[in-house]
Formats: sequence, C-alpha cells, structure tokens
Amino acid sequence: MPEIKNSFVRGRMNLDLDERLIPNGEYREALNIQVSTSEDSDVGSVQNVPGNQEIANFDELGVIGELICIGSISDEKNNRLYWFVVDSGIAAPNAGIAVRSAIIEYNVDLQLTTPIVVDIDNTFLEFSVNNYITGINIVDDFLFFTDGITEPKKINIEQFRKNNHTDISVNSDFFVFDENKGPTTKEQITVIKQKPTKPPVIELTRTNPSFSTYKNVEITMRPTNLFTLEPGLSYDVNSQANTAPVIEFELPMENVVSANANIPGGSYTDLANNTYTGGPYNYIIRDAQFGVLISVGQTLLLSDVSSTGSLPNNAQVKIIIDQIKYVGGLNVFTPTGLANAVPMTEPIYARLGYTVVSVDPPLPVVDTVYDYLVEDFSRILFERGFPRFSYRYKYQDGEYSAFGPFTEVAFETGSFNIHPTREPYNSAMENNISQILLKQFVTYDIPKGVVEIDLLYKPENSTTVYSLDTIKPYLLSGDPNPAWATVNNSSSNISLQNSTEQASDTGHYVLDTDVIYAALPENQLLRPYDNVPKKAKSQDFTANRLIYGNYIQNLNLNDYDNNLSVRYADRKQYYGLKENERGSKQSVKSQRTYQVGISFLDLYGRETPVFSSGNTGSLIIPYDDNITSVFLGNASRSLQLVVNNIPKIEHVYQTVKVTGVNHSGGSVGQYFFFEISDMNNLLAQEYNNFSVHNIKQYRAGQLIYEGPVRIWNQESDNSGSLSPSGGTTKGHGRYEPFGSSSPGDWLVDDVVTIETDAQFFKIFVKETASEYYNLVLDRVYRAEDDGNLWLSFPSSDRNKLKEDDFIILKKSINADVQVTDENKFKVIDISNEAPEFIRSKYKTLGTFDGSGNLSDLYPDAGLQPREGSQKLVISKEAILNQNSEDLQNLFDNGISLSIKFQKDFNNGIVNSKRYDIVSMDTVSSVPELYRITLDKQIEEQDSWVETSVGVLETTLKTTIRLEINKNWEEFQGRFFVKILSNITTAQHLESLISSEFQQIFTARPEIFALIDTNLFQGAGNPPGSTSFYDQTTTTNLSSSDQTDTQAEWQTALGFGTGSATSRWFIDEMYFAAHQHTIKNPDFTGGGYSNPGQYNHIIPANSDYQFDVSGSGSLLNARHPANYNTAVFSSFEAGSTPVTIYSSDGGIINGFEGIFQANQTYNNYTSGPKAPRAWKQQVFGPGWDAQGNAVFGEEVYGSQNSTGFFMHLSYSKVGLDLWKGDSDDLKASSTDLDDWYYGINDADNVMDFTGGAVIDLQGIQNNNTQGGLARMVCNVNQAQPSSLELEKREAQWDPVGTASLGNYSASNEQFINQLSSGNQFTFSNDTSGEVFTVLNVEVKRIYNHTAWNRKVKWDGIKFVEDKTTVHYAWHKFVDASDNGGVGGSTQSQAEFDDLAKVIKRFGAADNRRVCYIIRLDKDPQALLNNPETLAFGDSDFMQFFKPYISENESEISQNPAVFETEPKEDLDLDIYYEATQAYPLELDNEDNRYGYLSGSVGDRVTVDYDIFNYPYVSPLTGLTLLDNRVKSWDGDTITLDTGFLSQTIGGADPSDEVDQAALLVGSIIKIHKKDYSYVSYKIKDVITVSQYANSAQNEFYITEIQLFPDIVEVGLSYFNCFSFGNGVESNRIRDDFNQQFIKNGVKASTTLQEQYLQDRRTSGLIFSGLYNKNTSLNDLNQFIMAEKITKELEPTYGSIQKLFARDSDLIALCEDKIVQIFADKDAIFNADGNPQLVASNRVLGQSRPFVGEYGISKNPETFASSSYRAYFADKQRGAVLRLSMDGLTPISDAGMKDWFRDKLKGSYFNIIGSYDTNKDHYNITFDSGDNFNSTVDFKEEESSVTVSYKESVKGWVSFKGFIQESGVSCVNTYFTIRNGNLYSHDNDTYNQFYDSGQNSYITSVFNNSPTTVKHFNTLNYDGQQGWICDFFNTDLHEDGQTLGDFINKENKYFATIFNNGFIISDTGLPSEDTSSFGFQGIGIADSIQINI
Repeated sequence: MPEIKNSFVRGRMNLDLDERLIPNGEYREALNIQVSTSEDSDVGSVQNVPGNQEIANFDELGVIGELICIGSISDEKNNRLYWFVVDSGIAAPNAGIAVRSAIIEYNVDLQLTTPIVVDIDNTFLEFSVNNYITGINIVDDFLFFTDGITEPKKINIEQFRKNNHTDISVNSDFFVFDENKGPTTKEQITVIKQKPTKPPVIELTRTNPSFSTYKNVEITMRPTNLFTLEPGLSYDVNSQANTAPVIEFELPMENVVSANANIPGGSYTDLANNTYTGGPYNYIIRDAQFGVLISVGQTLLLSDVSSTGSLPNNAQVKIIIDQIKYVGGLNVFTPTGLANAVPMTEPIYARLGYTVVSVDPPLPVVDTVYDYLVEDFSRILFERGFPRFSYRYKYQDGEYSAFGPFTEVAFETGSFNIHPTREPYNSAMENNISQILLKQFVTYDIPKGVVEIDLLYKPENSTTVYSLDTIKPYLLSGDPNPAWATVNNSSSNISLQNSTEQASDTGHYVLDTDVIYAALPENQLLRPYDNVPKKAKSQDFTANRLIYGNYIQNLNLNDYDNNLSVRYADRKQYYGLKENERGSKQSVKSQRTYQVGISFLDLYGRETPVFSSGNTGSLIIPYDDNITSVFLGNASRSLQLVVNNIPKIEHVYQTVKVTGVNHSGGSVGQYFFFEISDMNNLLAQEYNNFSVHNIKQYRAGQLIYEGPVRIWNQESDNSGSLSPSGGTTKGHGRYEPFGSSSPGDWLVDDVVTIETDAQFFKIFVKETASEYYNLVLDRVYRAEDDGNLWLSFPSSDRNKLKEDDFIILKKSINADVQVTDENKFKVIDISNEAPEFIRSKYKTLGTFDGSGNLSDLYPDAGLQPREGSQKLVISKEAILNQNSEDLQNLFDNGISLSIKFQKDFNNGIVNSKRYDIVSMDTVSSVPELYRITLDKQIEEQDSWVETSVGVLETTLKTTIRLEINKNWEEFQGRFFVKILSNITTAQHLESLISSEFQQIFTARPEIFALIDTNLFQGAGNPPGSTSFYDQTTTTNLSSSDQTDTQAEWQTALGFGTGSATSRWFIDEMYFAAHQHTIKNPDFTGGGYSNPGQYNHIIPANSDYQFDVSGSGSLLNARHPANYNTAVFSSFEAGSTPVTIYSSDGGIINGFEGIFQANQTYNNYTSGPKAPRAWKQQVFGPGWDAQGNAVFGEEVYGSQNSTGFFMHLSYSKVGLDLWKGDSDDLKASSTDLDDWYYGINDADNVMDFTGGAVIDLQGIQNNNTQGGLARMVCNVNQAQPSSLELEKREAQWDPVGTASLGNYSASNEQFINQLSSGNQFTFSNDTSGEVFTVLNVEVKRIYNHTAWNRKVKWDGIKFVEDKTTVHYAWHKFVDASDNGGVGGSTQSQAEFDDLAKVIKRFGAADNRRVCYIIRLDKDPQALLNNPETLAFGDSDFMQFFKPYISENESEISQNPAVFETEPKEDLDLDIYYEATQAYPLELDNEDNRYGYLSGSVGDRVTVDYDIFNYPYVSPLTGLTLLDNRVKSWDGDTITLDTGFLSQTIGGADPSDEVDQAALLVGSIIKIHKKDYSYVSYKIKDVITVSQYANSAQNEFYITEIQLFPDIVEVGLSYFNCFSFGNGVESNRIRDDFNQQFIKNGVKASTTLQEQYLQDRRTSGLIFSGLYNKNTSLNDLNQFIMAEKITKELEPTYGSIQKLFARDSDLIALCEDKIVQIFADKDAIFNADGNPQLVASNRVLGQSRPFVGEYGISKNPETFASSSYRAYFADKQRGAVLRLSMDGLTPISDAGMKDWFRDKLKGSYFNIIGSYDTNKDHYNITFDSGDNFNSTVDFKEEESSVTVSYKESVKGWVSFKGFIQESGVSCVNTYFTIRNGNLYSHDNDTYNQFYDSGQNSYITSVFNNSPTTVKHFNTLNYDGQQGWICDFFNTDLHEDGQTLGDFINKENKYFATIFNNGFIISDTGLPSEDTSSFGFQGIGIADSIQINI
C-alpha cells in the first residue's frame, strides 16, 4: 500500500503558505510541542514540552489583588535572577490598605528565594502595574533600573540583603554597611545623589591679639647722650645708658603679683637678683603670664604714638629682643621677706636689650612713647589669598555628590595703612588668620547613605578645588568621631540661655595649616548638580558608564510671578561680635549694578537656570545714599544685598479638573477619553507628561488618586494623543476601575492633583563690572599749561591705568574719611616719566616789597602790576638791596626767571598765578631799572594787585624765582597721571603741594546790587496778602514804581553808566515771567497746574497751556470761602469770566536778594500769604497721601526746611533775537489774512504761516510738551542761518561764543566755580568771612515782557497784563476777525504792535539768568552786606583755593587713595550662587525645611520694635535680644528665650490669642553668623510660657507658627572690604597681579528660550565612569558642562530600548534600529563600508540598520541571547531578529500574516523572553486573561505564547503559558506569573502554572497535491499517547480515527473513517460513491497528547 510520509526535520510552523505548498518537514501549526530539541537527541521528532513548576509564591501575604511581575533580569555572573512585583489591586487613598511592591532574588545554585527589597506601601519603589520595566542592569552588586515614569533607581543588593526578608510583609530598612538607618525612602535608592544644601560655618582666629591687649603697655624710648640707632648693631641692656636709647615699658599690673598674695605655682623671677637702688623688693613678676606679651627672640615693630597710620605699616623701628631686665619697684622685698611686705611705691619696668633691624625715619631726641606690635608670621594662613570652603558627600557605594555651596572668602584684614614710598600697597589686605574653624557641615538633612564628608578648599584665583580632609562618622576605634558628631569637639549640644539642645547641625574641624591635600578633578567645579534624568524609558550599561535614552530633564515649575526685587541695607551682626578691630567691614561694592536672579531646585538638588525679574531685580548702589542732605557714603558702610518678593510656587501639587466620558466597559486596560483644563491653561502630552500653561509640565501618572479612579501613565497610540487645541485638550489614558466592572462616568469633573518639582530656591547675583584697582597717591604737581594737576603714583601700579580711563578719589589726604564731593576724574594723559615742567623746581631769589615802599620797587606807576598789563618796570636797586642776585645776569645766562605776586589774606597769603619773564633789559638810569615783559597779561583773577586804578595793594609782595630742571629723586619709580583741577582736588589733594596757608583766587567777578526796595512791603497789596507788586514800589534806582518796563530795565542794567550792559548783580528785582524747568502737563479747571508750575493762571475754559514762559503772577489755589474776590475777565470774547480770589496766594514776581528760607517763608497759613517761586509748599487740604496739596520744586528746600540763599543774576544775556520789523514778520505774505488761520477753532492757536522768518521759535524751553498741552504760539519758520541758530542757542549763556563776539572767559571761569563745596569771600568785607557754596540752581527769567498771558494787580483787582505777546496776538486776531475797528488799517496797527512786542520779548535786556546759591551762612550778617550796595557801587566775589607752590611737593603719611572706574561688560549674563538652598515653603510634616531656614542656636528677631527691646529680666537675667532657634515642628518655630509678652492695648501677657493679635503679620528674622538671614511672616502665636523663676506677669512667647513662604533673604554675599574711609578693597595688598574677591564660585546663567521640562525622546545621556578595581563610582555624575549627550534623528522615533552588544550600543527606536559606536568612531570608505577607529568620544557615530523597522512602543517584547536580539514591531506587524547580519523579520518565517493580524490587537502586555536551554525566543500576547485552549488563541487579542527557534529559523509552536516576564539563568528558563517564579524544567509535561494543557500539531500531507488520494490509516513513529481528533481533506471534513493508535511493528496505526460527505461545488453533499471512502489532500488536525 502506498504511504505518504511526513517528517518534522524542519521543525517549524507555516501559516502563510497554501496547504498544497507547505514543504515537507514543516507543519501548519502546533501547540505545546518541541521539535528537534529532544533531550534524547531524537532530531526531527515532535515532543510535548516540559511543564513549569513553582519556585516561590507570595500570594498568601494579604495583597489586595494579585502580584504582577513588571520586570526581571538575570545575573549570570552570580547565577541569580531578580524579578520586580507589585500588587495589582487598587486602593483608595485613605483605605489603609498597602499596595506593596518588591524586588525578589532567586539563587539558582542554592535554590533559594529571597526578597531583597520590600516596599509595603510602594512609596519608594513606585512600581506601576501597567508599566513594564525594561531598563534593568546589574553592575557588580548594584541593581539599576528605570521605568520611564519615576526617578531612575539603584539598589545595593548586598546592603538590602541585610534585611533578612523571608517574605514581603515587612518594609525594608536602609542599611549603611552594618548600621540600620531606618525605613527606606525614595531618596536613598535613586541614582541621583543629594548634595549639601548649606555651606559650612567658618569662624576665624586672627594671627595677633587685638590692640586692646596692649592698651596700657606702651614702650618708651629715652634718648641718651649718644643717640644713634644703626641697623645691624646690638645694644646690651646693661650698657644702654651710654650707648643707645633705653627701650623699656611699664609692666602691666596683671603681671605683677604681691608677695603677700597666694602665689600660684610656676616659674618666677626673683627681683633681688636684679640689683636696683632702693631694694629689696616685695613684688615678683609672673614670667609665665608675662611671656604671653613679650619674650626674648621676638621681633618688635615700634611707631610713635603721634604718627599717622597704624602698625605694622607705619613702623619706624624694628628690633629683635635679646634680653629683658626688670627694673624699678622701690620697697620691694625678696621672697624670703614675704612676711614683711609693704606696698610697692614705684612701678616695675621691663628694659630690653635688642638688635636693630631697621630705622626709618630719624628718631626724635626727646622721651617718646611708641606703640608696638609683635611681628608673628609663624601661623599666618593663606596670607596672600582668599580661601573659600565647602564640602561634598561620599556615599556608601562610592559615589561623590556635587559640591555644596561655598562660603564667602575667609579673610581677616589688617589695619588700613598705606605709605606711598615705604609700602605702596594696602597691607590691610593681607590675610591675618592663624586658625580656621569649619563647623556645621553635618546638617540636619544629611542623607543617610553618606559615609564620609570631604572638606574642600578653593583658592579664589584658581578653578582647582582641593580636599582638606575626609571626615567619617566613626573613629577606627569605633567611637563616634568628634569632628563629625559635635559642635565644639566635645559635645553635640548647644547651650542656650534657658536650655541645652541637641544641635541640628554638627561638625567641627580646625584648620591651622595651609598645607592642602589632593586636588580634585577640575570637572567637579563644572558640576553644580547631576543631570541624572528625572525619568528615562531606556537604560543600559556600556563603556563602563550608565546610559539613559528617551529621558526627561529639567524641572516641572508651577505657574508663578517672578517679581523678585533687591535692595541694599546695612549689614548687621546679631551675635555680639565686634566689628573688625582693624576697622574693615565686609561690604557690597558701591557704584556697581547688581542683578539678582533665582534658581529653583528639586528634592535631589537639580537646579534650573537663573530666572531674573528685570528692573525690579536690579539696583545700583550709589556713592552717596542721598537720602538726606547729610552725606552718607556707601563706600564707607558695610552693605548687604536683601532680596524679597520671593516667587511663591505651589511646590507640592497643581490641581486640574478631569472631565469627559469613559469608554464603555470596565475591564482593566481599557481606555477613557477625557479633557484636562485648568482655567485657560492648555496641556501637551508626550508619554506620561503634559505641560500646563506656557512653561509648566506635569505628570498625570501612577499613584495619583481622586475618587475611585486611578490614572496611569498616558500613552500615545493609534487613538490619538494629547496636543494643544483651543481651550481644552482631549486625549486618552489607561484607567483601572475600583469596585466595579462598569466605571460609567466616574471621571467626569473629578479633580486630579499633579505633583510639581520645585522644592527649594537659591539666589544668584550678577555684577558684570570688570576689575578695579586702588591707587595710592604719592605727590601732586600743578600742570604748567592749563593749571590742572599731575599726580604721581608708584610704578608698580602702572598697569592699572590707561589714558581715557576714569579714576575716583575715594579717600582724602591726611584724613580717614570718604571724599564727599564730585570725585570722578578722567585721565587726560599718562607719562611714565616726569613731565618736563614738573622737573622744574623754582628757587626763590627773593620776595620784594621795596622795603615797605612799593613805589621804590615800582617807580613807574604806568608800568606797575595791574589787570591786563604785560610789561613791568622794577627798580634794580630795590632788588639788590634785598640781597638778591642781578636778575639781568641770570637772564642773560639763560636762566629762566618768573614772577608772582602775593598779599595778606585771611591770616594767610593769597598768591597770583606765575608769570614767566620772556624778555628783560636794564635801563641805565638813576636808579637803574629792569624793563620786563611777561608771557601773558595779568589776569582778572589777579586784579587784586591794585585796590583801585593806579593804587597797589598795600601788602603786595613780588617774588622772583629761577627754574632748576632735573630728574629729581622723587620721580624715580613713579608714573604720572594728569587730571583736571577742581574744588575737590583743592580740598582733598592740593594741600600736598604746600604746607603753608596760602591761597590763589580762582575767580573774582565784579558784582552789583539791584533792588526793588519795597518789593515785599507794598501798601496797596490785595487784602490778606503782602506779596504783590503795586504801582508805588520804589527801587534803589530812585524809580517811582517797580522795574517792569523795558526802559526801566535798560536804565537798571546801566549800573550808573547810562547804557545797558551785561553784569552780575545781587538780584532783588521784579520779573515778568520765567521758563519752566519741569514738564507742564495738560490741565483744565482751577487750582494748580503741576508741582513747580503753579505760577500762572489757567482759566477753566482754557484749551491751551503755557509753553515759552510762565507768567508767575497768580496761583489759583483752594481758599476759604470768606476771602474777598475780584473778577478777571478773560480776553477772548464770549468767554466765561474767571473768579480770582484775592488771597489765593499769588506767586511773587520777584525774590529777595539774600534771605533765609524758613517756615514762615514757606507757610501758606501764616506770615506772608504768597509763596515764593520754586519753593515747595503745603496747602491743605489737598490730594497727596497725607491729605495735603504739596506742590513746588525744592529749590529753597522742602516744607519747614531752612537755609541761606543768595540770588545772583546775569543780565543782559545773549543777543537780541529779532530786529522787529513788521515786514520781516510778514515775510513774503502781503495779506494779513495769510498770517493766521483757525481763529474760530477751539484751539485759539497762533500759527505763523507763509514762511515767516522769526527767531522766537528758537527760544530754548526746558518744558517738554505732552498730552493735550499746546503752545500759545506755534511759529512755523524757515531754517535760520547758522549764525542765527547759534544766536538762539546761546541766548541764555552768560559765557557767550567767540563767533557772536560776546565770549567772556571771566564768566566761564566764574561759572565753573559756582558748584558745591567752593568757597569765596567778599572783597569789601574786612572780616574776611569765608562762605561755602552748598548748592546752586539756575533759573531763566524774563525781565519785563512775558510771552504767555498773565495778570497784574492794579490796587483793586486783577487785570490783564497788556504787555504780553499773548495779548498783542489776540488783539490782532480780534481786529482781523471783526474786519477791524478801522478795517485793514486797524489790523495793520495791531500787527505792528504785535511785532514790537515780539521784538521786546526777544531783546537781550528781557533775559537774565539767576543763580540761586545756597550758602552755609548768612551774608546779611556782614558789616558790609553786599545786598546794601548803592546803585552803581560794586564788590568782588573772590573764589579761592589753596595755593600750590611749584617748588614744593610733600608726601603724606596718610595718603589719598584713588579707585579706577571699571568697564561694564553688559554682554555677560553670568550669575553666581549667593545663598544656600532655602525651602520654597515650610512643610508641616518635614522639619528639615525649617532647619534649612534656621539651625538650632541661630538668633531670632522680630520687626515689632517693642518685642525686640533689649529688656533684661531682674529675676531671670534673660536678655530679649538673645532669642535663639530651639526647634522646629513643621511651620512652627520654638524659641529660647522667647519674646517678652506685651500688654499693649490691655493685652493679657499670658494669653496666646492676645499676643497673636499683636504679633500676627509681623516679620520674624532668623540670623546666621555670616550676616545672612531669612524672614517669615508670623501666622499665629502657639505658646506663651512662664519660666519657673520668672516674676509674676513675666511671660514669653516661645512658639510661633509662621506662614510657609519666605518673605525676604539677606545675603551673606560680599565682594569687598570697606575701611570706613571711602576705600573699598577686594584685592590682596591692592596689587595689580594679586588675587581678588570674585563674585562667587558656582556660575549659572539665564536662558533666552523658554524653560520647559524637556523629554529628549531621541536623546541619550551617559554618566561618569565606573571601575570597581579602583573604587571609582561616578555613575551618579551627569555633568552637563561635558559632552554627555547624543541626539539621534527624530525621524527614528523615540528610543524605547537600549541594548549593549559587545562594545557597541544598540538603540531600538519606535521606527528604526540604530547602532551607536561606543568609545570609537567610524570612517566610511568610498564603497560605504565603515572602518572603525579609536575615539575618546563615549558615544560615537550612529548608523541605522537596513530595514524600515523599529520596536514601536513595545520594549517589553525585547529579549536577547549573546549577540542576537529579538523584538516585535507592533506598528509594522512584524517580529524581528537583530544579529550580526543585521535585521531579519523572523515573523516572515511562515507566520507573517498571522503576526500582522495578531499585532493589531490591544493587549495588557506583549512580553518577550529567551529560553537559553531550548534556544527559544518566546513572545507572549497577554490580553489580561489566562490561556484558554477552548477559544481560538490565534485570533486577535487572545492570550498566547509563540516560540521561535534559531536553529530551524522558524516558529516552533504556540504555547499555553502566559508569562508576565521570563528570563534564563544557568541554562534554565524561568517565567513569572502572578508574581511567582516558575522554572520550565518540570518532568511533568504540559503542566503550566499548576494547570494541565494538551499538545497538538497540525500536519499537511500534500504529496502529489493534484492527485485525489484515498486515506485508510494514519500512523506515526514514536511513543504511545498521541491521538488524532480530526482528519480533513479538501474533499472531506470531520475525518476521524477509530479508537487509540494501535502498536504494530513498532509503529502506531489508526483507521480513518469517513464521518462526512464529499462536498460538491454547490456546497451540498455529493452522492458520489467516493464518499464512502476518505479522499483528498490530507491534513492531520489537533494531534494532541492524551493526558
């Protein structure tokens, strides 16, 4: 009988081919079989598969549902495997039911199961049921894993093993080595390691005792007959009387002990051995105590107590002590006579024998007292440096944290002392530290995993950080290490005033050497934090580094307003520490711009960039605080930056509302649709992230509960994804129902709280000025050419300056005060050598006065000194008679001669300028005469040589000098800087040049006085006022009325000469108007127009405002109702009259010449009713914050202020502006109608058209028009000529211009002297009283004609002033509008009048410039009051300054100090860390937030003064100001002592409610020793306490609840030392190349783009190196400053899985598989093939594999064995293998269509694993149900596993086990189901998870497929037990065998019967006879094992 035989040698299923084409050896499908892998090597045979058996079961432990495995890994090195489990149940938030999770280990060798980590509340493992973890690695004993929704984590397996878990019922504790640290927290197992949050506290010990130790110990040097001290010589103590000065000092009484006293033990010197007249002695000296002060071998520095400066810089003598001899002490007994002791009658002295080291300068020859200082350099630390200190943590697994915050520089200055020759540097800026104590580096919040602390040191001038020492918690003995556990090396307790408390921060380390240990890698300073991804989807380990892919970085920030602001304040110390006894103070540099910013931190120390707030976060610290008139120099203060308006971020949760409707059904894993909205905030989602608002991102992820629904991580798939669209956003996410299978609309309107990241903040500071330097002045020289100054400085400072730099004079000469005046000077020139003329020293040949008869000296009155003369005749005899050489001989021999004049002045001398003699001859006459020509005319400032024309000053002396020019010694080692000379240099510098009291006049203008005598006393003034002009006022011109017309002013300005001229005069005159000096805004209605602009009336119906001039005659103010009134009818026809009140207080059109501004002068309600112009007035009630009407400029000071003022004016000023012809005014227009337009407009605007040429538009106007303000007259004009333009521009300039012909050098000289600080006298004042200018204001005044409308008082009422341009214009307009009263003739007449008024307005005699000079005293008190000058009489104002003698230049022992002005680098946007980390909010449940704000022992104050009053209880001795932090309880602070309760308003001092009513809302400050502080607002008073020994009613507020947000932060930041004298230093010794204080250590910057949480879906990031052999573990170090990231092409899709293959890294992306070279790169040949080359790049080039496949979003399908990897691409419906030959779609091996259909389904998980024993890749489709063989498991969404076998290159079989995870270890395959472990090596076949299953195989008999065959029997070779359920052909169905297979001849046979019918083409049974047999192509179906 023919036999068709099939074998299974190809051993794989084929569901793709038509059954006729399936090759022999393949089969259609199979279940639970294995082929060609028989353990008996029966190759080609089919076997059923071994079952699995349970290894570990944890179901009995009370979990809510079932445990689910969410990941596993094999540790092949140690033959162990680990799997992750989580409870699948859903617990309500407060149900009290644990949702536990665990990591479990199975030791294959020991067959031992051990839970390694147990988290019974899932709070630190944070596993999610629906989130399969694929990123797992084991590195030695460390288990790393990341799940994509929580922090990447690391488990130290061996440390957690110490929990000794036997089940998962008990939470794991955290072990550090063998010490149990308590329950594990999330922070302890994250990859990222927390860094220190606070800097260490530093306490500094100075090198030398303070001077107070020596205050009674002054050395006296007594000169001897042989008074010489020579360096190098020694002077014996016993022979000093005849050889050298005696150096001795009186012994302090504390070093002298009475012999009758109880003398302590020790070494004593018996003075009986020191013979001295008058002995014996009864006192002895304590050597031991005395030796503290001074001893043999020490070096002493001595300086005269009267000398300037301080030691060590002003030392005059330096000696080494050789001997000490005690002398003196009359009636002193020896110790043998103690019983007879009597009082000592003479002090005891210590006399020194010494060796002289140096002497400078020569010493006085009288007894002199010297200060002394012991020179000790033995223990100076960091003498020439600015050290900073910090620390870092070392964790038990070898990781080092990033650095903590650094301290400010540890620096103790010395005494300020600079000498320009001996020590031209600031020796105060040398460090004076002998010991540094580092404290409080073991903080309250120190992570439990820290096992060591590295103390760090960083020099300011280096980027290298050094390790000082390593502090461990325990000593080698096992005892606690005091350096770790204590605060003072002995105790961890802090003694407070009323209690002893455990310190919150410990640590105590003494640094007494600057020998530093190892340098740390430089990259550590570039590591402000570790950028470990917040979440990462993928992870692997290669190149000895941890690599993450598809990760999230940056913080989630909630919405906040950044209004961060900064101010500066005095730096205050609250710890009883004195200011530096050398006078220096830490400060923030003045004259700098500071910008503050804020950075936010998460719990792990990740930081954001800096966020700045713009202008509110920026400030400039001015030179002068300028708050009051009293100078407050910020350069002399100790300043601190204070930051407030800290952004308030809800750092825990953000609440959003979830709305929408779920999908129908309720089974686990279904989707719901929802909308998330938060007001108008939109959300965008990527995986499990979405952002709210424009810069915020959040996670709607695992463990967020609201109501009965749990929201799992969002996934983006075929259903769509979240994306912004309109006002709401729709998307989907998974949900799990709780308690019901039908969730319905549970999510509608539910509220979900979403956690955000920001927990802490730091303040950063930006200050971008470049370096600055201090320069010590040597000498000052007068410049020859222009009278400016040359300054000499030590050449060592040359590099500090260049030409055009600016230098700032900070400290004056011979004074320790800050310069208060204008002190910035431009460097005009620099010379490295002394300028030629400076080298000229002037030898005085003689000072001549004709022996008292000046006519003998100057015999020719016409050629004697006078202003303007250049030739002199001097008697040769008079010169020779005063012992001088013959001047002619000297001159003829080429000797340069010069002449100067001087006179007596104010008990001193005033000098003229130097005038060089340029020619000389001798006239042979009797007597002989020298005829001299000078180099220039005698200048006006020296006009005082004559008292009147032809009359010489009686005290005049003439000095003649000769010039000697050489390079003097004082020029050696110097460079020279030229600056301008001004009053500041005169006061603070030029005294160096001459020590005599001599002066030189700098300006000497002639002044007159013009006074309208009754200006303020007119009898006809309005009722209630004495302020207005009337028509009867007289003047000192004998005029019959006020000076208010042009003619009168021309007469006045004639000053008695007849014609008007330009002169200076004391001004008490009328004015018509003035120009505004501040903006005049639009204003309508009565009342004031604007502060400072109330000097004109604004009619209620006015539609215009004043522009060119303000009339100044009336103020329409609020008024009492009973005041008399007058009516002023406005000019315009038909307008409403304006009511003017007679007591409105019109501004006076004039001012006193000299007056005192006082309250009466100011007050509107008393005294004169009219306010002065430019005086601030208070007219109440009004509109300011205090209810007053406050207006006016403060020219004369503010309300109620006083001061002396003088009005000094100059008129006529400038030139006439217009000649005044009406034809010129009309220009080209002949029709007057062209001259105006719009007269019917409401504007009433005068608008010149037609190209009129008029200069009045050029009137310089300080007012800036704005709003609706309009000019009365808008003159459109043609462009004037340049001369006309210059004329208008110079119309207010008393100096004039040369081109206009009115330049006045004397005016320029004088005006330059009108500045603050300059001094002058009046020449007519015989007392010589000196006046100082305090301030000068300049006003522009119109004398007689105003432009704008004004009124005047006619004695009865206010009337229109008809002299104004306004009036003339409207007369013309009115005439034109009405056709004119006389027609065009009338219009022409009005037009001609207008032209005349305009000409008058523009006349120079209409202008005067008034200088309002505030003086330090009243000139009216002078005997010759200049205000009383008769008309035509004059006086001189004599401005002077110290005279600089050209042949003298001194050097100061206390020199002036300049500072260079730095350049601002605005391009730099670098901020520096300036604070520790502070909490954004106090946490009610976490005390570490409180202890970050204030440690135990920190001092506390409150801003309620009475609570801070330094009250000391007489009973308790408690000092209120000694309040300290005792403890924290969330947001409640407990104080020791507490604030003393108050009884204000009857408050009960013992009642918390009453005290809260007083304190709530007040600000409490917590101060640290480094001057920093934080403040909070008080929310409530919790506890009021009474101490046991307190008096009755003495209660203290001891517990206070605070609002959680920090209000203000005072920064410890400083960048200079202030010495209180204006000098601010930041540089060692102020030397050019030395270290300087920088802005900080850790830098950050702002971002230009928006800061968002960033998911780098295509990004890779890697850690530092790991090397177990060298104990290097940098796996936590992710340093963003280094190149640690790599981006793949975004088109590849997100990275889902990383796979380290050999030394390469494979990135499995959604849409592409990419090879990344690790530690190497590829160079491609021309043929495209790569050649590998070594590279230092951790991640080199990336190369995608051929094939358009990825892993979709199913990394859980991944499994690998050796170099092969397997995975599914769900998106493309394929399963793939990656091997050395690239990508292969193994689903194409007979299963392509099946996989394509299967992968379309939705599953709970699709899990891939590899069975190394069978070489099977098993992929499981888990729909959430168990395997069910009764359903078609091949259909979509059914649960099934299918296996691929590499040797057959095909899919072997379906399998009935549904794994949650699978892993192979020690050649054994394990799977996990329900959290339990099963091994697949069970001898019981087909038994999976304790459930039996069948096996089957479907084979096709398709030999001769076109031939119909008749089948009789079915047989197989093998073992008994198989059955055949069905046998079908293409012709017959339901074929069936009869009974079991029968064994016959070692084969098993079964007969085939036909149970059906042949199927016809019609689908009906056929009646063909062949139906009686079983025919067709045979398919054996459901061949299964018989179980």
